[in-house]
Order: sequence, then C-alpha cells, then structure tokens
Amino acid sequence: MAKVHSLIGVSDGRPNDDFYSTPAHATKLLLDFESFPSPIWEPACGVGAITKVLLKHEYQVHSSDIMQRGYGEGGVDFFGVGSMPNGCKSIITNPPFSVRLRGKEYRVENWVQHGFNIGAEKIALFLKTTAVAGKQRSFIFEKHLTKLLQFRDRVSLTRNDVQMANGGMMDFAWFVFERTCIASPIIAWLPPNNRLHSDAGESAPLQADFFIPAESTSQALSTPTQRR
Repeated sequence: MAKVHSLIGVSDGRPNDDFYSTPAHATKLLLDFESFPSPIWEPACGVGAITKVLLKHEYQVHSSDIMQRGYGEGGVDFFGVGSMPNGCKSIITNPPFSVRLRGKEYRVENWVQHGFNIGAEKIALFLKTTAVAGKQRSFIFEKHLTKLLQFRDRVSLTRNDVQMANGGMMDFAWFVFERTCIASPIIAWLPPNNRLHSDAGESAPLQADFFIPAESTSQALSTPTQRR
C-alpha cells in the first residue's frame, strides 16, 4: 500500500491515506476563471468531489484513485501510468503532499513533471499556498507555473468525507501549470465565499483581483475564460 504524507500535517485522527476532500465551491471558483482542454483526468478522485463539479460544467472526466473508494477507477497509480488515459488533455486534482511508492518518494513537483511527461497540456493542483516554496520544486514551477489563484477566505476541507471541526486553518490556492510557459506567473485573489451567490444568481460573472508582473505578456481575465 502507498505510504502517504499529509499536506495538512500530523494531527489526531488524520486518515492514513491523506483523504481530504475538496469543497465544491473551491473547484467552482477555479472553473470560473480558467478553462481546460477536455477531457480532464482526475487521478486522485477520492469520492468524486472535484469530478462532480467538472461534470456539472460539462467537461468530460476520467476519474481514478490509488485507493478503492467506490468512485471512479480504483487501484490506479498515477506515477505508474505511461500516458494520459482515454485521450485526456488536462489534469485537475488535489494530490497528497507526498506519497512513497516502490521505495521512492513523490512530491507535488513530481505530479507536475510526470503529468507533462505523459502528455498533459494543462494541470491544476489544489495545494497549500506554502507549496510554492522549495528549491527543487522551484525549478519545475518556474518552468510551468502560469497562475496562482489564492483564496481570500480559508478553505475548510473534509476529513474522510466529514467536515473538520477545526477546518479553515490553512491557506490554499489553485496552482495552474501549462506545458509551455513564456511569461512570469500571474497571481490572482479569488473572491470571498460570501460573493459566490449574488442576487444575480450563480451564472453571474465573478471577478478576481489580479497582480500581473510588469514583464508578463499574458492578459489576465476578470471574467470566465472561454472554452478552447
């Protein structure tokens, strides 16, 4: 069985396999500001928290997990796969911070590197904001990171699919990577939770506050991007 280390840290009652589900609103915010080539692979799908939001946004999704959880295809080792499954072009997932397989430790930068090695065009990882740090990681992130979408409100995760009593104590962000990156990454602050549902309804365009490096040639969008 894979040995997994938590992106949260050590605490009483922590699940052995690092099963922390991603709240639906967190994935919805990502899709409000980013589009992805479809189909999408969710390789750490858990019970389908991210997948279900992707499906509501009319993406084709292939879901798998190294564990058997009754959702998607179980027993699939992301790092043992040699190509993207079912013609998938993008990866969106909330990966464990590190996982030990076959005597080797794989960390978040390895998810990015392996994803592009097997043919992904675009990758989005839900990570602690502090994941941006690290010498070895910086070389991979510097090459592929295009956007860091930081949540203004702290996100409360679920442990073993149950809401954590002390949730919302960590800062999280979506890290968006592309195979070819020609400019410095863009930082955006995603709207607070209380702005997710306005009187205009969920279909109303949301806005994020962007910081664009002076040398960047990319254009930040304040409304949802169009599907490619």
